[in-house]
Amino acid sequence: MIAGCAAAAALLWLPNFFIPKPPLSLNDLHLRWLIAPGEYFTAAPARPGMVCTNPELTALDNGAECFTPRKKPGTFRIFCVGGSTTRGWPFQHVIAYPALLAAYLKKALPGREIEVINAGFMASDSVSDLPLVRELARYEPDLLLLYEGRADVGNYDLRSAFSSRLLKIHCSLLRNSAVYGRLRLMLQPSAGLDHARSVRLLLYLVPRASFEGYKPFFLGNIRSMGAAAAAAGAKTVLLTQVTFPPAGAPVPEGVNGLRRAAGLEITRREAFVLRANDWLREFSAREKVPLLDIAAVTEAAREKESDLIIPLPAVHPDLAGYCLMARAAAQYLKSAGIPAPARQWGELPTAAGVCAAELAFSHGSLKDTYLRLADYFSAAGYPAAAKRYRTRALEYGTQ
Repeated sequence: MIAGCAAAAALLWLPNFFIPKPPLSLNDLHLRWLIAPGEYFTAAPARPGMVCTNPELTALDNGAECFTPRKKPGTFRIFCVGGSTTRGWPFQHVIAYPALLAAYLKKALPGREIEVINAGFMASDSVSDLPLVRELARYEPDLLLLYEGRADVGNYDLRSAFSSRLLKIHCSLLRNSAVYGRLRLMLQPSAGLDHARSVRLLLYLVPRASFEGYKPFFLGNIRSMGAAAAAAGAKTVLLTQVTFPPAGAPVPEGVNGLRRAAGLEITRREAFVLRANDWLREFSAREKVPLLDIAAVTEAAREKESDLIIPLPAVHPDLAGYCLMARAAAQYLKSAGIPAPARQWGELPTAAGVCAAELAFSHGSLKDTYLRLADYFSAAGYPAAAKRYRTRALEYGTQ
């Protein structure tokens, strides 16, 4: 037994002296950052005195953020942490709610030095965000806005005890064994980023506990992130997740009868997001952690739901939803007296006004984004949604 293990180890590691390790595919890089993340922000030779998003993360369709490790005297520093919604998908290369929030704060608190840093990364969840928050604690945060839950649902199949152990072994071998890396590329040639879909489908077959059993693990991560922020002198505000359909609403016609088994899983996962929001509300009430109920804000909005939320199977805020989300965050901070008493704030402009100003020179990019979104829904078998987003793309193409 021992001899066999030693032989296997030699086979996997000795060739490293003779064979260079191949670069990771985007999908394996994606898995590695979920399972064994590194430093999220690193020194940038091109930006002396600043730290910037790790280049591996920018390769995974995340934007680059740069800031000084030590903030200027008198600066109030906000980190927005979460997954693809915090990053701004599918508009992540155009706008995101942290950038819009910064615009609100600049208008309502002129003269105040306020930094809003987007520390959201595609597909990141409460597991991978915990080491991120511990890293951010070194950078003098004053406030942490935590948007957690949806990515935990999406990564649930990766986080069961057995699946997690398998993936840790897989990622360790990819990092340390040239032979394993080359075998991996032979069996599955490098392809475009699809968030390790083949691995996720395989792990879906692995037995795992019910999603309800994930609750203490999820809330434990939330508690630990809050503790790390508090140790650095920062406050934490939790945000609930946007949902589709809104809580209490019937599932849209056709969703329950999707032709694909994956579609049924998507519907089940949306129900799990509703449960995760409930957990956050319970946690907030029990442990006196401030909470901004973004789900309730979007449900109460007067805009049509189709203008606020991108529907199944790609549930995220649409452009108007991100604008509303940023304004709700600004309004919450004003009412809470963060970073200044409400009486010192100016009037908050409308969501439409701020968005129009911030996106005035981005119509070409928005057109391209909506066309990609239309292609996505067309390929997924949702012709009505595809038609809607093609029409929206044409609207930006004529402006």
